[in-house]
Amino acid sequence: MKRTKLSADGARMEADLLLADIRIGKRRLAELHADAAGEVRQIEARYAPDIALAANHIAEREKALERLVKRHRAEILGDGDRADLPRGSVMIKAELRVNRIKGMIERLRSAGLAAAIRVIKEAVDWDAVEKFDDATLAALGTERKTVDRFQYELKGADNG
Repeated sequence: MKRTKLSADGARMEADLLLADIRIGKRRLAELHADAAGEVRQIEARYAPDIALAANHIAEREKALERLVKRHRAEILGDGDRADLPRGSVMIKAELRVNRIKGMIERLRSAGLAAAIRVIKEAVDWDAVEKFDDATLAALGTERKTVDRFQYELKGADNG
């Protein structure tokens, strides 16, 4: 299907109609999101007390089991580190771990072991690069270029 060329007024009118349709769509989408979020909150609120009770009960039972096995290690585990019981297994495994101390970052730096310090992944700060002059950009092997970027905005207080 071949498109006919629109006059300036016709093109502007068609663009304005599309903006109106987008506004209506955004408003409807926002309403749907709000409705869904409201229903999810109601469901979560209805189940929250039971979920909290069940999670707390499990956490208490896990702590009680750990205390029991540690307190009665010989009786439950014998000479081993694992006991298979009718409803599951319990284990205590010896594991060497580094004692975590305060001031470790400074100690790692002083010892020349900065590689053991986690840092955020390296990435280009494009906002800073945008501020470089053209000569600096050329030295880096890049340049500024003109790009047509489509945008739109809606008028009025209710922009969805």
